[in-house]
Amino acid sequence: MEILARQPAGAFIVRDSHSKKNCFALSMNTGAGIANFLIEHLPDDTVRFIGQEQCFADLSSLISFHCLTPGPLPCILSIVKLNPNMMMPSDDSDGGQEGGTQHGDVVDDYFNLPAVENIVMLSI
Repeated sequence: MEILARQPAGAFIVRDSHSKKNCFALSMNTGAGIANFLIEHLPDDTVRFIGQEQCFADLSSLISFHCLTPGPLPCILSIVKLNPNMMMPSDDSDGGQEGGTQHGDVVDDYFNLPAVENIVMLSI
């Protein structure tokens, strides 16, 4: 969680839950600290935040939706480019051209990224 605390508000990590079977744990930086949420994997292969009615076809769809609207989360999820050791946001500047992302900013062209690159999955 130390790594996540150094990321901007909305940065998140998804991993298998240690405390609840058939669940993922989403940990996010809220800007005021780290918050944890459980995502349940339902028998029909859909997913949803525990306690919420809205279901999503898969984890990528749930994450994509919450990058646009917070729903039950304290803020929207932010896709940030991380360097290989995941310690600090990478520099995504475009060489001085207008419209490029700045160091640590949310990726401007989020929808142009393959879904698998948008979710950091950890099995700890």
